[in-house]
Amino acid sequence: MPLTGAMRKMCEKCPPSPFLSRRGLKQGYLDQLVLYQRPQRPTWMSQEEYEAYPNSIFVRHIKYRVEQKGFRTREIILATTLIDAETYQAEELAHLYYRRWTVELHIRSLKTQMQMDHLRCKSPQMVRKEIHCHMIGYNLVRSAMLASALRFNVCPTRLSFTGAMQALEEYAASLRLGASRRNQQWDNLLEVISELTVGNRPGRQEKRELKRRAKNYKLMQCPRNPNRNRYATAA
Repeated sequence: MPLTGAMRKMCEKCPPSPFLSRRGLKQGYLDQLVLYQRPQRPTWMSQEEYEAYPNSIFVRHIKYRVEQKGFRTREIILATTLIDAETYQAEELAHLYYRRWTVELHIRSLKTQMQMDHLRCKSPQMVRKEIHCHMIGYNLVRSAMLASALRFNVCPTRLSFTGAMQALEEYAASLRLGASRRNQQWDNLLEVISELTVGNRPGRQEKRELKRRAKNYKLMQCPRNPNRNRYATAA
């Protein structure tokens, strides 16, 4: 949708919406265009970089309600630069924003299931390599899940990441066999992954809490051998 100077003037003259509390051009129910002016240059930004940004931009405000049984009704205002209401419907954008929060589950799979919550390397170069190895392994598991979902017409988000990772570990030895059986083993692996599904639990919360309590022992801050010798000669 082209943005004209007339639309810019209309946004500036429109009264504030009682629901979105900003002056804007109404596009639908609880859906309006708002003109954002460029703020003053922050101290950490150079003048050349500041001048590269436009003086103003249009932002679309969409307000919707999230109703879930057993919880308070929440009202969310979604700000987006996808301003064409005909191409990008408000309901689809709200659902897309809801799906965006599933990334927390992916981070949990990367940190917990793949044991990335504790990095063992010491130097920065080795820490980067360790993170890259975890990311490569994570993408390989996700690639197998996607291949299984496409072959058996299953939604990828309904497949279990932990189950797929365990299936890959079980089939790793057989996949390294001769090429004559590799295709058959791969087909069997994809079939097993397609059967490892998770329940449909909309609105489930993933609280950040420790599953196991830490033990009341002191941290080992020196090599093991000096500690062992010190306790052996303490008597």
